[in-house]
Amino acid sequence: MTTVLILVDDPGLVFWLAELLGSAGYETWPALRAPEAAAFMQQFTGKIDLLIVNPAQPGVADFIESLRQSQSNVRVLALSDHELPELPAVNAALGRPDPTDQNSGMKWLSAVDQLLVCH
Repeated sequence: MTTVLILVDDPGLVFWLAELLGSAGYETWPALRAPEAAAFMQQFTGKIDLLIVNPAQPGVADFIESLRQSQSNVRVLALSDHELPELPAVNAALGRPDPTDQNSGMKWLSAVDQLLVCH
């Protein structure tokens, strides 16, 4: 099973992404803040295939760098509403989804699928 860690500080968006990706067969793990994601990774023994992040969150750049040290093949998808800050090894960026728009969900699933297939 493909595993996705969602590091986004908006609980509603985390829930929506987890539901969307879970319905498509992805295993999802939510984290609202970088320290929470880091604590999860200390206990998680599996492989993270994709990390979805809000690049504007404090600690995200350090978390990505730390995650890449233990899981160098992880793909990183950044939510981008505005200009992206410099982040290490972001593989793709996609606008924040609109949970009220079904096309937004399809666009996100397609982007995730393509990012993981290209891996």
